[in-house]
Amino acid sequence: MSSPSSVASSTFSRASAHALSFSSISSASSPFSGASHVDHRGFLKSSHRAGGPVLTSLPAWTTENTFTNNPVQIHDRARKILDDLKIKFSAVVLKGRISKVDPEPAPIPTVLVLMPDHPQADLWYQAAKQIHRDLESRLPGISVEIIEEKLHDGLHCFPVERIHSIYPKWKKIAETILTNLNIQEWTGLECWRYGTNTDGHLNPVTIMVEVDKTSTGSFLTAAQLIRGILAHFRESGVDVLFMKDAKQPLVENPTVHRDACSGAVYPGVSIGIHDSSAGSSTLGGLVQLQLPNESRWRTYGLTRFHAVWPPEENRSQRMLQIAGAETALSNWEHGPLKLELPPSAIARKILRVDHPSLRDLRRTITSMDDAIESIRTKEFLELEATQRAIDEGEDLWMPESAARRYEALATRIRDLQATRQPFEAMHDNRSHFLGYVAAGSGMYRLRTNAAGQTISMDWALVDIAPGRIQAQMHGDEVDGNRPFHRGSTTFIPPREFLFNPQLQVEPSMKLYKSGRSTGTTYGYYNGLMAVEIRGRRTANGGFHKVVTWEHTIARSFDQPFAEPGDSGSWVYTYAGDVFGVLNSGNSRKNTMSISCIFDIFKDIKELTHAEVRIAPCPRLP
Repeated sequence: MSSPSSVASSTFSRASAHALSFSSISSASSPFSGASHVDHRGFLKSSHRAGGPVLTSLPAWTTENTFTNNPVQIHDRARKILDDLKIKFSAVVLKGRISKVDPEPAPIPTVLVLMPDHPQADLWYQAAKQIHRDLESRLPGISVEIIEEKLHDGLHCFPVERIHSIYPKWKKIAETILTNLNIQEWTGLECWRYGTNTDGHLNPVTIMVEVDKTSTGSFLTAAQLIRGILAHFRESGVDVLFMKDAKQPLVENPTVHRDACSGAVYPGVSIGIHDSSAGSSTLGGLVQLQLPNESRWRTYGLTRFHAVWPPEENRSQRMLQIAGAETALSNWEHGPLKLELPPSAIARKILRVDHPSLRDLRRTITSMDDAIESIRTKEFLELEATQRAIDEGEDLWMPESAARRYEALATRIRDLQATRQPFEAMHDNRSHFLGYVAAGSGMYRLRTNAAGQTISMDWALVDIAPGRIQAQMHGDEVDGNRPFHRGSTTFIPPREFLFNPQLQVEPSMKLYKSGRSTGTTYGYYNGLMAVEIRGRRTANGGFHKVVTWEHTIARSFDQPFAEPGDSGSWVYTYAGDVFGVLNSGNSRKNTMSISCIFDIFKDIKELTHAEVRIAPCPRLP
């Protein structure tokens, strides 16, 4: 059983994860302002949120009530307590709450009280404890959360506009912060307009520092030091926020679109590591290399190296038994896989890629089976048996309404079986195999970009099996090198991906991606590059801090920009000009990082000595 002190500590850790320390002279009503306190029973008192004994960290998902058949009684008792305390509220509902970052094993049953934006910290804290005391015996394990509506609705990142005074100073400010502060527990440094307002210009410009999830400090001193640096650069109006790290690899989950099992190669559809239990990612698109002294262009799939390099915990015994496998994988952690002709024999054996991923294929087949089984109820089986007996000549009769129902259900099953068949065929004949990785950046290689900033290299070229690409080849042109369609009626994808060496991406510019998990989505580019700070394993087994710069993008309001599984997607303009490759995401800020296509192409050219281009589509007649 947990002690009162451990409950309080756990609650505070979760509830404060999105705002460990906040320093501002511009935002008195910020959702991060004011003191926070957690009592010995785990109840939080803060300026914008109160409750306990178990509160999720923000952001959080809300699920439907599955905890009681009589939620009305719960609602009524909570409302009466609020009325007795003369607290005005917007809504009282019984819901499940689960953290989006490091989710709990199951949703926490929670009386969720949404409040107008007029905080009353002491009164909210008192109400939360009274509601919990009154309802605990009726619904054991219940928690209470009283929260401002605007904080409940979410926090948003917006790009800082070019005309803001911090824009031309950001690189120097960031470098000064990194040089003068202890960054051992830091994982990132960024600058956004950040807050609860859906009009980005009304949210304050905020320097956001992410720290290790295991950090326990308040970082108040560090925040004040940053304030001093901002004052030196005449940017005292900028806020400073410390929060727990919430970056995640965008590797994982859904099913496969029917068109993606035709055998062709589709940018925006999943890839998976052959012979590995690792999650799925996305094939970004097709590029071509023209090697020295060759006139022809060789076609490759381009994705992230992280998407094709099997992590230690996901390597099969069969893979590990291949002579030289462990040594090669270790070498590619810190060094590149160089393009060789003939190709690397060990890479052909251990860096094999499926498209779509085997995991997605199996999940799709299982979902079809589940759908079929959901129709084959006891009622259907009885109707089926009756119809079979009639067909065999038995003297039975079925009412017309029952016959119509049986035929409708049987037709639905036949349709599902027909839809399932190509997925099963691709699985059984193993035609999901795409090819092997011919060249790649390695996992943790660094280089400098044109601005002199250190960046991570993360790319892989997949040599596609002839049987998968031949039908799409028209000389040196490739049919289908475009975002994969998913039936969207609101977005017409470009006819082909393009490379524009003069491409200028401005702050708040709308960028698109086509990915395995969320399809075609858009977000807004932040012109101020982010700093990632990571502990990296060295070749001799030690660890050291590595500081790199990243391009970032924020989601739109109506949809996520990316979810797990979208890593490797190409990011492009409405016209189809490719800007980069999607890397990782931050689930607390709803932002994503991108590797620039110019940097990737430059690295490929230097490693292969080849000319590089995006594979062109055949010209229209």
